[in-house]
Amino acid sequence: MNKLIFSCVIALAGLAQSNVYSDCYASNCCDDCSDFRGFYVGGNIGVISNTFHRNDLDGFLTDNSGWSIVDTGFSGGIRAGYDYQCNGLLIGGIVDWDATTLDLTMRDNPNNDDTNFVENELSWYSTLRLRAGISVCDTYVYVTGGAAAAKFKTTWNDDPERFDFNDTRWGWVGGFGAERIFCKNWSFGTEFLWLNFSNKNKTFTDTSPEDYDFGHSDSAIVGRIFINYRFSDLFSCCR
Repeated sequence: MNKLIFSCVIALAGLAQSNVYSDCYASNCCDDCSDFRGFYVGGNIGVISNTFHRNDLDGFLTDNSGWSIVDTGFSGGIRAGYDYQCNGLLIGGIVDWDATTLDLTMRDNPNNDDTNFVENELSWYSTLRLRAGISVCDTYVYVTGGAAAAKFKTTWNDDPERFDFNDTRWGWVGGFGAERIFCKNWSFGTEFLWLNFSNKNKTFTDTSPEDYDFGHSDSAIVGRIFINYRFSDLFSCCR
């Protein structure tokens, strides 16, 4: 019975897709059902909200053992990718790179700003993703996921000791979006991404000498708009 239901669902989905596309071409709801195939380059700009999870595992800063600090700012960058289209189904790959404005300092003692603080910075992030979805005429709706990398810098300061942790960390990314062609070579869209970077511990030795361990993990939500230039039809003009 389950196999029969599953077969029926697949058949109905195929029939629905066929009907949508026959209606599209018959009614000429767009010029000729836009083609998303091929390479593209573009840019994006948006808002990013990063949650810095910082754990002082050995009590380096005396008043707290850990913090979750949220910083929201802007991001913007470049993107490139390739899409393969078969009727209404699309699958493709995309790589992007974005700089951010995220730079937040958490002070352990507001009345003594220069003594105890944790400074957190996310200077850039990049993703390498697959995306897959369906298109109806000139609109493409998709889900996406893959690998992410980001450049983090964290400073732990408790005068006279100061420890800097500065590296590129890897994680994963998932999300969804929509894209629309507004002339033969140009498209625009919006997407929402969730990025996660797993915990990484770092050990520092002070002048005593004494070792201190710190934990660093991060997650971020990104909402952005983008514009792409597509190379599938280089010699066409906007209508």
